[in-house]
Amino acid sequence: MDIDEVYLTLNLISEKAQLDSDDIELLLKLSKSDDSEIRAYVAELLVLGIGHESEKVLIDMCMDDDELVRVNACDSLSAFATVDVYHNLVNCALNDKSILVRNYALLSLTDIINSVDVDKNKIKNLFLDVSKNKEVAVLAACFKGLYILGEKEYLEKLLDLVATPNYQDKCAVINTLGDILTIENNDCIISELKKIMKSETSEAVRSTIDRIIREKQNSLG
Repeated sequence: MDIDEVYLTLNLISEKAQLDSDDIELLLKLSKSDDSEIRAYVAELLVLGIGHESEKVLIDMCMDDDELVRVNACDSLSAFATVDVYHNLVNCALNDKSILVRNYALLSLTDIINSVDVDKNKIKNLFLDVSKNKEVAVLAACFKGLYILGEKEYLEKLLDLVATPNYQDKCAVINTLGDILTIENNDCIISELKKIMKSETSEAVRSTIDRIIREKQNSLG
């Protein structure tokens, strides 16, 4: 296939709810492409390919030379709650040279930690250690993880992070709040988001808040 055919095929695959064996076979082959954009797209799509082969390739892609490939691989591994994935994400969260990759590794860890048989105190300590980082998005991911692990006071710390002046960081924090929104904390989080909306001037932040409020209120009734 030429490059246009590859992208057309990948676009068609992206519209599927689940991959079949032919799709996975093609994605595994394209994961070795010389084109980093194709590899990044493959890493994004493999989230739909539940199974050992997809998991193994995504773990390998976490070591790719290209940052976006590693970001997408870490992100997609959130769908694979296994001990091998857990250890790989911990390694990426601690050692990758890219803050963005480390952040996505942390976020995927928060998605799987309650589904894998690992020492919860160790992962709590990891989140606490990494939270010494001053990057707002990294802090948000760590606070999310600690909150999910039962440290409820970290909801307040997450809410405090919304005060960051950078709109991209603010959107990251608000999206993280949306991730943890439940019936239990719905009133608290939605109330804070509505309060922020009254004075917020960034259109990106406003649209993020509006989307989360609409989506979560619909899903929670």
